[in-house]
Amino acid sequence: MINLLPPEEKRQIRARITNTLLLRYCIATLLLTIPLSTLAGGTYMIILNQKSAAEESIKNSQQKNSQYRDIQAEAEEFKNNLNTAKTILDKEIKYSQIALAIAQGLPDGISLDTLNLDANGFDQPIVLQLHGDAYDDAIGYKNALEKSPIFKEVRIQSITSDNENGGTTISISAILQPGVTNK
Repeated sequence: MINLLPPEEKRQIRARITNTLLLRYCIATLLLTIPLSTLAGGTYMIILNQKSAAEESIKNSQQKNSQYRDIQAEAEEFKNNLNTAKTILDKEIKYSQIALAIAQGLPDGISLDTLNLDANGFDQPIVLQLHGDAYDDAIGYKNALEKSPIFKEVRIQSITSDNENGGTTISISAILQPGVTNK
């Protein structure tokens, strides 16, 4: 097929086709811009709504929080008191267990007359005043205390015969092992 149109007219036809195509693109762009801008505007409105709801929730939470400040202060004070009690209980000295261990080690024929325990003297010798039937009872009890896991450095301070009552008064000093007071 032979094209007999003059070149100027061919150029005009091509320009018209291009202009029509560009017009269609512009109309399509405008038609797509409307829903996209509507969607963007709707999203913006939803975000503003959520922002105001979040701000309202923050105000309500702050008001509720201010109501519970007294309770929080009491809870914090209670927690501090519990920590103080735990510290005290960790340093607790169980005198009854020490006295029981001493009494369980007493051989037959010996009775404990005096025992002085205090928290300040655990690294120093404590003195046990005992009453026994014979001199050998003192040696036996000293040996029993030396084998005991609660005492170290066990020494007999004095043994006095009591002729009136028919017995022996025994004085023994010993140092408590470290850590015995915490068991």
